[in-house]
Amino acid sequence: MRRPRAITFSDKAADLYSIGKEPGWVGVLTRGEAPGAMKNGTTIVKVLSEPGDFKPVGTRGTVLGSIRHSKVGIGYFIEWHEHPKVAVFVAEEKIARE
Repeated sequence: MRRPRAITFSDKAADLYSIGKEPGWVGVLTRGEAPGAMKNGTTIVKVLSEPGDFKPVGTRGTVLGSIRHSKVGIGYFIEWHEHPKVAVFVAEEKIARE
């Protein structure tokens, strides 16, 4: 299995969206909620997987936070249920409410 590609955020983006590390967590995240996004705490399921993705379709998780950008839409910080305390960034088209 190919190692997942790391998503990085510039310092400017991290400040703008309040993205950062939290004690006890692996990865970075925000607890902010983008306008029109699923609410934090929503249970989701992965519905689209591309070659190289770490998680297959059907994987369940929880929304930790979200950001919206005019060029890319909404992105979510997710905690996969099988990997507690690990925050990952996922594009909105890859997940849906369970």
